[in-house]
Amino acid sequence: MTSISVSVGVDVSNAAIILGAINGASAVGQFMAGYAADLIGPINSLVIFTFTATLSNALLFAPGLDFKILIIYACLCGMSIGASDPLAVIAGVSQFGRGRAASTTGLVYGSVGMLVTITAPNARIMVERFGKGTKFGSVYFFVVALFAGSTLLLALLRLKISRNLAVKT
Repeated sequence: MTSISVSVGVDVSNAAIILGAINGASAVGQFMAGYAADLIGPINSLVIFTFTATLSNALLFAPGLDFKILIIYACLCGMSIGASDPLAVIAGVSQFGRGRAASTTGLVYGSVGMLVTITAPNARIMVERFGKGTKFGSVYFFVVALFAGSTLLLALLRLKISRNLAVKT
């Protein structure tokens, strides 16, 4: 995040504020996740928060990307990602039961680890190859595409469970 901020002209101290905003918003998102899961169900909540992450990452394409837009991005994306972590675990337990909670949680965290292992080097290569080392457009597109794909798969899962959208899943 610091590299992206600096690349659009944000000074390093403000870039650190943006990073702090992501972390603070992530903590808020974790609290919101529990309330949302109780209110509308964990899978419904996961779809909404993943969709919010998709939209927030699309903000990175905004013309005139500056400190204010990056703070909005940090708050929305941080909150969404912070909420998605516990919601994924809650959704797994609600679908597969407490008896399989450990293996389900292991799959969730293991897949996140694999995703990070795969995407971080790819993002670096994209910036070097397509962005001449300073432009992040290809990485923005890649991240938005990953979040959009996740949102689509979660929405399909939700519809497979029940087509009645009023059902708390």
